[in-house]
Parts: sequence; structure tokens; C-alpha cells
Amino acid sequence: MSTHPIYPGRGSAAFTLFEAILALALLIVLSSLVFAFVADLSRRRDQVIEAMTRDRGVELLLDSVESDLFACAAVAPDGSPGVKGDARSISIFTRGVSGGTRSDGIHSRYAFAGGFIDVARRDQHDPRTPRPETIAENVSRVRFRYYDGSSWSSSFSSDRRGLPVAVEVAIWTTGRGERDVEDSTQDMEIDPPDRRRVICIPDGPSAGWKEGA
Repeated sequence: MSTHPIYPGRGSAAFTLFEAILALALLIVLSSLVFAFVADLSRRRDQVIEAMTRDRGVELLLDSVESDLFACAAVAPDGSPGVKGDARSISIFTRGVSGGTRSDGIHSRYAFAGGFIDVARRDQHDPRTPRPETIAENVSRVRFRYYDGSSWSSSFSSDRRGLPVAVEVAIWTTGRGERDVEDSTQDMEIDPPDRRRVICIPDGPSAGWKEGA
């Protein structure tokens, strides 16, 4: 009987060089897929957060304009128009609790430029120029329109015509495809706005409260 030791076959006990390289390649591919998935998940999360921030800013803007218009006056105590605006901006004088006397009142101006809508508020007794604060971001277009009871217009001044019946605020936001480039043609209805609100003025002319107003 032979006394030589029996050695196991090398092929069954260890990886060959080819198998090691193949395993390393599979590991690299799987790692890249995992990293790509995590990166995509992070990107989608950032998009959701950005959309929520954008929509929250737009909603805040609409609520703020509506609140100011609900308490506006046709003429401020200093003789300036209570509501004056064009397609890109609107200025509103808001009466205080005493009804807009010389004791109180706030001048607010909402203006669109460079993808932002800013608001600047000034107490009527404060001569200093207020510093604008951004109230809505990622805005590609905005349109203010004014209804006088018979037709809509892109400009208005209440010191000559009295309060409007209603004010329309339409907003196009960025991140929605082709509208990402700011469009200066405010009256062109290329696409419907992302948000639109028609605000009726409680103290507006009663003649405007009719069908189609």
C-alpha cells in the first residue's frame, strides 16, 4: 500500500485568476448601480423639496396679495392711488384698523424681476425706502390684470377710476419644461399658468358684480 500523502486538486480548492477578475468586475458593476440609484433618489428628493418650496412661495404670494386687496382703499391719505399696477407689478395701500385714516396704513408693492417676486412694505409715516424681500422664487412669468366691471386691462390706477372690481394674478413657474426661460411677452397665452387666482375687491364698484365679472 502506498504511503504517499494524497493532496486535494488545486482546481477545486482555490479561485483561478479569471474567477477573481470576474468577481471583481461584478462587484464594480453592482457598486456603480447602487451609487447610481442613490444619486437618482437624492436628485428626486431635491426636486420634490424644490417644488414644495416653489409652490409654498407662490401660495404665500397669492394669499398676501388677496389679504392686502381685501383691506385696500381707492386713495391713500397722502393722495397716492390705493391700487396701482401694470402687468408685472402692483402697489396696494392697505387700511389699518381705524379705516385708513392718517393714523395707520401700509403701502405694499409686489414686483417681478429676474425670476423672483419681491414685496416691499412701508408704513405711511415712514419716509425711508423699504428694502424688498423675496416672497416667491423660481418664477418665469407673472401677469397682473385688472377688471373694472366691463373689461380686463393690463394697467390700473384707482385714483382716477376708483377701485377695480377684481384683480387677476397668474404665475408661471420654472422647472416645468419650455417655460424655464423668462418671457417678456406677458400678454401672450402660450401656456396656461401654473397658478391663477381672481381676487374680487369687497369695496369695488357694485356694477361689476355681474355675470362674467
